[in-house]
Amino acid sequence: MPDQDIRSQPEIIPELDGIRARIIASMDAARTVAEGLSDAQFNRRAGADEWSVCECLGHLVLVGEKLCVAFDTAIEKAHRDGKLGRGPFRYGPLESWFARAASQTQPSARKRFRTFKLYEPRHEQSAVNVLSAYNTLQRNLVERVEAASGLDLARIKITSPATRWVRLSLGQWLVMVAGHQERHLAQATRARARIQAG
Repeated sequence: MPDQDIRSQPEIIPELDGIRARIIASMDAARTVAEGLSDAQFNRRAGADEWSVCECLGHLVLVGEKLCVAFDTAIEKAHRDGKLGRGPFRYGPLESWFARAASQTQPSARKRFRTFKLYEPRHEQSAVNVLSAYNTLQRNLVERVEAASGLDLARIKITSPATRWVRLSLGQWLVMVAGHQERHLAQATRARARIQAG
């Protein structure tokens, strides 16, 4: 399998091992949601206010790529500053709430999160290209998760690439990334079902 190389990886702390497993599982989920769709179906919106499968996955690529850059800077600085730790780590209630809210997989009656312009996905892309970018991102995320093992995940703070008003610990950013991907993969699955139902 093309993704086999990231499935047998070095030992890391349990908190991060669970996140890594979720990221790797998302590759199979993305493949499943796009499998058998023509490019036209992949890009079709089931409703005027709904994203296509393409937009769901493309959004995740945009978010993940920006966060990988932020993770690299923070991890490198944490190593220089000696911010080491093995956990278990404790996080503040506000950032824990944010990570949970961004991970909600079921549609909510409450107002949706507004997508920052930085993360608005492109339309009309091929499934092959989007899946390739998505899988590359997952490999990159796994590398960052592994690089974070041994650091104090609660003390390392990262400001969102999209807004200075959101500042979370590295540990909660990683939780949020895994959950955010699961959220939009669930959205893509619903979009696929509606498209196929015609």
